[in-house]
Formats: sequence, structure tokens, C-alpha cells
Amino acid sequence: METQTNKSNGEVTSVVFVKRRDAKKMKDVISQYHFLDKRFRLTPSSVEKDVIAIPVIVAQAADQSGDSFHSLSSLSCTSILGSGQQFCLYSTSMLGNNNVHVRSQQKTTMALADSDKLSALSISPVEQALIGAIHELRPSNDHQTLLELVRLLPSICCPKRLELMGDDRSVVIPPQALSLDEKNFSEWLDEIFDLQPHNRQDIMIKVWGNIALLHKSTRVVRKGSVLPESGVRESNYKILWPEPGVGSAELTGPGSPGWITVTEQGIRQSFDLTKVMFSRGNVSEKIRFGKNLVQPNEVVLDMYGGIGYFTLPALVHGKANHVYVCEWNSHALQALRYNLQQNGVADRATVLNGDCRVLVMQHHYLAHRMDRVSLGLLPSSEGGWETAVLALKPTGGWLHIHGNVAVEEANDWALWVCSRLASMSMRTFRQTKQQQDCRQENDGNDRNFSRAAMESSNAPNDLTKSTTTRAILCAHLEKVKSFAPTINHYVADIYIGPPQTSTTGNSQGEWVAGMIVENKQVVGTIPTGAQVKKPSCALSPDGVIHQTWMFPSI
Repeated sequence: METQTNKSNGEVTSVVFVKRRDAKKMKDVISQYHFLDKRFRLTPSSVEKDVIAIPVIVAQAADQSGDSFHSLSSLSCTSILGSGQQFCLYSTSMLGNNNVHVRSQQKTTMALADSDKLSALSISPVEQALIGAIHELRPSNDHQTLLELVRLLPSICCPKRLELMGDDRSVVIPPQALSLDEKNFSEWLDEIFDLQPHNRQDIMIKVWGNIALLHKSTRVVRKGSVLPESGVRESNYKILWPEPGVGSAELTGPGSPGWITVTEQGIRQSFDLTKVMFSRGNVSEKIRFGKNLVQPNEVVLDMYGGIGYFTLPALVHGKANHVYVCEWNSHALQALRYNLQQNGVADRATVLNGDCRVLVMQHHYLAHRMDRVSLGLLPSSEGGWETAVLALKPTGGWLHIHGNVAVEEANDWALWVCSRLASMSMRTFRQTKQQQDCRQENDGNDRNFSRAAMESSNAPNDLTKSTTTRAILCAHLEKVKSFAPTINHYVADIYIGPPQTSTTGNSQGEWVAGMIVENKQVVGTIPTGAQVKKPSCALSPDGVIHQTWMFPSI
């Protein structure tokens, strides 16, 4: 809204979020229980459409222990979407109070610490935010002295630039920057203010508010890291400003404090940034997958779906006929379903909750149906390769395998992947053929015949007539991004199927690596005579970076 850009017309305050259709009813209920903050108007959510922010008095709600609070809490389960903080316009009566305008103007002036003077000194927004907080508490210091103090900090504590994330320009603070856990920064802060430890957080709230103001943002978060042993890949981001309301840390979903939308190539991706990881470095690969690889009317399996990183491009840009998408993180599943709906493609997607390696075995209709399988898991998706091979059409299909690989081993990795897939492909091919032969012998009348074997007839009828010769060929090795100084994130585009159809599937030109297998024997390699070398990123008995969860349970 246009009026929200004028900070003197309102301020950030605690709110609860409700659907627009429930706003009047919920305002009356909240007012009845004396939780309504009448200083502010009801304001549309800054994050989601058709959602209204109702200003509430958090302290009063937190202190309330009577029946009214419990009644409101139970009502929240059905009508209140979440809570947090948001900029709200002042009510009409408040706008007539000159003290409000004075306070707001003073706050802005202090936060910027005379931005004209500081701009002339060529300082970064982070330095300016720190100086603003110091100046507010120590106005006697001149700007040059304050700048000299700030520049005593090492760059890891006080970075020159900060990342902006999402459509609402959320500011992302690096893990060690401006952190009270960092000895250099906490000692520097104490030396300037002669602080007691419990006062440090008060100073930092002023710093976060200044950073938000300088970046024209409504949210400041600290970047987390994905735990190596975590199979659900949670982001561990933490909201620094505005301070989350009471109980809001447990809330998730649309309208919650961590809910964010990132729009890429016309695709809206919404998720809770405190619960779900998101990599903007993968945007080029999402575009490539959706616009260049997936073809109209294909059936696609996304084994590691997340919030729809590759599912959405396949449906929106690739015009896939249908995408089956697996995910086991409950927060990612919520976002995935939401994103399918908001991008208008939910009718062409089937969401499967659980371990993709198990789901394909449980849902037999997935086997032998896929034109293409995405395996977008880092550092390795090796634990899911055999499942992906099982899902491909025997008449030929494509795997897109992601991995973190040493730069000098990239081509060796491609050939090694083909070698591993070759043995998996022949094993899967023989098992399926045996099941079909068994079905024919029993003529469908043997009730002891396994359901899995019966339902494997989803495979094309000409499978039993197919040659046992299989081609496993890497058409292209795509560098997505640098993961570390000597390690890149690569994607291998690999064709698996009869050799006679492989020649029409590679628009890239010559094959990078591969092999032809016939009757359990490798009859040819690409490059000719190449030796298969096991790369350092191959799974070992204790996993890559000890990520044992990547192994299937056997």
C-alpha cells in the first residue's frame, strides 16, 4: 500500500494473521477479550494476499491466564493463521496525536545517525547501522570517531554487504556477523558501552532495526546451516527483527513470522525460512531443467522435492503431463502443496509423503513409467539411484543426478556413475523380465503370485521382446555452482535405455561418458578403453560427511 511507505503513519507492531473473510469477526472477538491494540488499524498482510494483520497487545495476552485467553487460544486453531510483527497504520485517533509523529521522526533520525554526514564518509549500511545505535546511546561522539571505532572490527564481524532474500527483501545476516557469540564483537561492544551481558541484546535490537530501515526491509534474519546428519535439511535460520511474538516460534505456514515468497522466472516459491532450506544458487539449473530438458507431456519423478524446486519448473515451463514428487520434511511438504496451488499446477502433480526409496516400491504404479527422474540431493543422491532406475521406462529415459564433486574428478565421476547405473539397470531389467515371464507362465491365475510382480505389468508389453543390451550414457555434465574452492555442484544428464533410441536423445553432441552393457558384460565404454575410477565423493560405509541417513534401510 502506498501509505505504508510513510513511516510516520504507523510502525511495526505485534499482530495475528487471519483470512480477509474472517477479519471482522476475529477483530470483535479479540476486542471482547481485551487483546486488540486500538492504536492501529487492521492492515493487509505484507506477505500474503487475502490475509489481514490484526494488531494485538502481546504483553496483555501473555500475562492473561484466565478463561478468556484459553478461549482465544482454542479459537486460534481454526481462525488465526499465525502471529508475528508487521508494519501497521495508526488508527485515526492516533494520527491526531503529535507525540506519535515526533517519536517516529526521532527514531528514524537516530537510526540513520544523520545519514547525509555518514554518506559523505563512504561507509557501508552495516557500519551505518552500528553507528546509529551507538549515536542514539552516546550522542556526544562525533561521526568520525564512531566510524573509527566500528572499523576496528574484523570483516567477519562487520561485513560490507548483506544478502537480501525474497520478494519482501528480507535481510540475511551471515552466521558470525554482528554475533554476540563471537568474542571479538562482544568484547568490542562491552568496551564501548561498559555493558553488562544482559544489556547486549537491547543494543542489538537497535542495530537490527537500523539495518532493516537502511535496506527498506521488514525482516532481518540470521543465516543458519543445514546439519550434516539431518535428513530433513532444515535451514536453522533465526528471525532477529522484529522480535517474534510470544509463542510464534512454533508457528509456521502462510502468515507466520518466517513465511517468505521468492519469485524466480515467474514461479512463486513460498516457505518458512526458519524451517526449510533454500538455495538461490540453483536458479540457473531450475531454468535449464524446466525450459530445456523437460518436454511437454512427459511423466516426471522428483525424488527429493523440497518446496518444489524442480517440480514447479517442470510443470510451469516444461509443461510436463504429470509430476510425482516425494518429500519427507513436514514443513517442506506444507510449502510444496501451497506452491502447487498458488502456481495453478496442483492438478498435474501427485505429492507423496515419505522416503522416496520406499515410496516407489510401495506405489507400484510408479515403476517403469517415468520419462525423466530428478535427483536433486546434495552432497550425493547415490542412495536413491537404484530406485530411480526402477522408475524409468524400459524403452528409455533420463536421470538428472546432482552431486558435489572434486573439480579434477568430474569426468571420472561421470563414468563411475554410468558404471554404477549400468549394474543397477541390468539387475532391474532382469528382475522385471523374470516377473513378466512368471506372470505369463501362471497365466494370471496363481493367487500366490506377488502383488509387486503383478503390478509390474505397468511396464510396456514389449519389454519381454526387448534386447538385453542397455546404453547408459552421460550426455552432459552441468556445473551449477562452486561449493568449495576445489569442489563444484554438478548435474549429470544420463540416458538409460536401448542403444537404438539413445542416438536421438542427445542434443548436446558427443557423449561425455558412458557404457554399453550386453548380457551382463560391458561391451564398450566412452571414452573408448577408459578405466572406471571410484571418486572421492562415492558413498563409503559411514556415508559422505557421515550422512548415513542417505543409505536405504535394508
